Amino acid sequence: MVLQKLQLTNFRNYNREEIDFRSGTNILFGRNGQGKTNILESLYYLALTKSFRTNSDQNLILTTEKYFRIGGEFKTEKGRKLSSSIAYSASEGKRLNLNNQKISKFVDYIGTIPLVLLAPSDLGISQDGPHQRRQFID
Repeated sequence: MVLQKLQLTNFRNYNREEIDFRSGTNILFGRNGQGKTNILESLYYLALTKSFRTNSDQNLILTTEKYFRIGGEFKTEKGRKLSSSIAYSASEGKRLNLNNQKISKFVDYIGTIPLVLLAPSDLGISQDGPHQRRQFID
C-alpha cells in the first residue's frame, strides 16, 4: 500500500496542511521543531488510532482549537484507492471513517493500513541480545 496524500487539520503544530507523497522513497527534512516527527506521529495515529508519543489525545490538538483531523489517501497493491480519516475532540471522542463509511469498532479497522515504527527507543531490538529480538517478535 502506498500513501499518496496526507491531510492534517489542527494536529500538533499544523493548522491546515496537505502533503502529497510519491511512490518510492520520500524524505522529510527541516530544522528542529518544524514538525517532521509530528507527520510521522499522524501517520501512526491514522493507522493505529493512537499516538506513540503521548497517551492523551487532547495533547495532539493545536493550541486554541477544539479538535484535530487526520486524513490519508492510499493506493493498494491491486490499484484500488483507499481513503481513511480520524478525528478527535474532547466532546465527541474519536470518529473514524474508511472509504467514507463510519467505523464503529476500531478493532475492525486496525491493520487496514500496514505500518511499522522503528523509533530510537527500539534500537535494543537490533543492538541488544537475542532476548529482546524474541520478545519483539512475540
